Amino acid sequence: MKTRIIQTRFYDDEFVSECELYTQHLYLYLLTCQYINISGIFQLPNNKIKFEAKLTDLQFEGAKNKLQEEGKVLFKDGWVFVKNARKNNKYENSPLNEIACKNEISRVPKHLIEYFYSSIDSSIDSVPILTINKKQEIINNNNNNNKSKREIIKQELKEKGII
Repeated sequence: MKTRIIQTRFYDDEFVSECELYTQHLYLYLLTCQYINISGIFQLPNNKIKFEAKLTDLQFEGAKNKLQEEGKVLFKDGWVFVKNARKNNKYENSPLNEIACKNEISRVPKHLIEYFYSSIDSSIDSVPILTINKKQEIINNNNNNNKSKREIIKQELKEKGII
């Protein structure tokens, strides 16, 4: 059985406290449904979401559009990307979970990884990249002044064979 921890401060978040009921409901459903995984990218058709979350077409479309506009969740071709799922759960503290996350991401079609990647802002926390550093040294990647964060992330994705 999977476990998801939702902090009690969830409803203190400005976005959550100000959004409409159906948007809150859909967001909470996506954060806690049985399909979400360590990477935050999972396959889940819209009809199944509507059925399980008990939302009408109108309620679902309104909530979905709001989540996408606010950059919380992306939807594409029956796949869902909960952008901060990895950041908020920090499952990658375990080397085994890092491997599991990498395996999950490798099963996502490359065109979807590219779509999700191109749709995010330059926040590194949201990007589905795994860097496993077992060295005892600190690596400072901030020396790439000529490259934007987006270019650096894209290069890392290519090196890992994700895109």
